[in-house]
Amino acid sequence: MKISARFLLGLTVLVLLASCAAVRPLVAPGASLQQVTILPDGRWKLALRIENFSSQSVHYGTTKLHIDLGEISAGDFSFNADIVIAAENGDMVETTIAPAPEISAALRARGKANPGGVQYELKGSIGLNTEKENREFPFEHKSRLSPVPGLTDVYR
Repeated sequence: MKISARFLLGLTVLVLLASCAAVRPLVAPGASLQQVTILPDGRWKLALRIENFSSQSVHYGTTKLHIDLGEISAGDFSFNADIVIAAENGDMVETTIAPAPEISAALRARGKANPGGVQYELKGSIGLNTEKENREFPFEHKSRLSPVPGLTDVYR
């Protein structure tokens, strides 16, 4: 079977043009609480899931959070995620925050009163650090935290 030189040339040009296609722009990430553990000293250990919806790997940096438990504000917190997440993927980062003692008491009380979960709202921004740009994307997420059976002061 003979393949013409013009066909091979055309195919080569097509492959080269396809490899030069522009990379899609970065897409705003998402974030949600996977787990909250109230530590003996009253601080919270957060397991935060960051979702990368972009078509390229992204380095996530400064993350700013505002957490509400129903109508109670747990406060504003900031930390450096310092994680690279592959394209269209998600990963966990952990940090420890120090809400006021009454916030921990409110989460415990609501968790006992509502085994189906305590509503929470997470707002903030996630800093994206790539070779070409640094910027922050806002995010917002609403869900519920439920007490983990058999584990004291752990909510998922």
